[in-house]
Amino acid sequence: MTTQFDDVATRDEFRRRLSELISAASENDVRVEGGWTCESIAGNQWDVVVAGLDDAAEEE
Repeated sequence: MTTQFDDVATRDEFRRRLSELISAASENDVRVEGGWTCESIAGNQWDVVVAGLDDAAEEE
């Protein structure tokens, strides 16, 4: 697993990598739902919220 993130240069790549991270964490029984603040090295801050979706809703 890489710790370099400078190759995330597009929205599609960001979404793909975020999906991989959430999937891997969930498969390892890490509780991924919740909210928290993320801060970059440059000091930018984001409020991040991860909410699970009901699989049944996707079938409709």
